[in-house]
Order: sequence, then structure tokens, then C-alpha cells
Amino acid sequence: WGTHWILFHWSAPKTGGPVWGYRIERGVENSQFCLMDICVAPEVTLLHQPPGRKFYYRVIAFNGWGDGPPSNTFAIEFDAELVDWRKRQAERTTS
Repeated sequence: WGTHWILFHWSAPKTGGPVWGYRIERGVENSQFCLMDICVAPEVTLLHQPPGRKFYYRVIAFNGWGDGPPSNTFAIEFDAELVDWRKRQAERTTS
């Protein structure tokens, strides 16, 4: 992850038939999820994520038979101070 973005990568489900695509959802307080993106490969980069707030993410596979169960949910907070610290550390090692 980086400043206001996150890269997701996951494994395709082993049951439920061939996957047509995936929905990536974001929520607050592990509820009230809303659609962030749809993709066909098991990887996506979400840009422009708001800083200073914790969000919960999950992935849902779908095909012609409907939706699979949501993935495990995980939380991340885009902390501007932490990201700035990481940038400073990287600049020190390359100087």
C-alpha cells in the first residue's frame, strides 16, 4: 500500500464454478459496504483512498449462478504521517 492506494491480490475460489469476475467492496465499521471496483483478474489497485480513516475491504466472486460468499474482511487506515515516514526512510537509503 502507499499514499491513498492499495493493491489487492487474492486466489480464485476453489468451488462454485468458473468465476466471471470479482466485486471489491469497502465499508466503515465492518458494515455498510459499497462497491469500489469490478475486475476479472484476481488483482486490483484501488486509487484515491481517503486518508486518516479506517476502512474495511472484502472481495466477492460472481458468475452466472450468482455471488459467492464474501472474503474475509480486513481493515486498513491510510495514515499520511506513516507514509511520509516511509518516504523519508526510502530517500535516506538511496542518498
